[in-house]
Amino acid sequence: MCCVTSARCGLLQQCRLRRLAFFVAVWLAVSALGLLIPGGQLLVAPVLTRFTIFFLPLDYASYTLDRRKLTFVRKRDWLLAHRGVIAGFGATSFALCVLPGVNLFATPVLVVAGTLLALRLPEPAKLARRPGSGREKSTSP
Repeated sequence: MCCVTSARCGLLQQCRLRRLAFFVAVWLAVSALGLLIPGGQLLVAPVLTRFTIFFLPLDYASYTLDRRKLTFVRKRDWLLAHRGVIAGFGATSFALCVLPGVNLFATPVLVVAGTLLALRLPEPAKLARRPGSGREKSTSP
């Protein structure tokens, strides 16, 4: 679990590295498929753009979610539960980061926006489990 206490700063760095490793692993896997499958190059750019749009809110809201000691799985559930808002925030942050010059000033603004997003949307613990998500416990023997 991730936390921001001074005694556990190493865990915070470990969470950041885990998030970065996940991002790089997905990018490498999709890029490898683009190299191996004929015509796959046409699909790689839109798939990676969409992945980046959904990853940016996780990156910018993660500071607040780390303070709440949420695991990566719970952060991912939080993202998936708020797909519309997350997609809008991700698309806006992607557009700001693509513009030369604007991207230098966008990072602090997006971190504040990600913090406000994490504070205003309900936490994963408060969200009801989605039916069919495979995470609910079975009551049958």
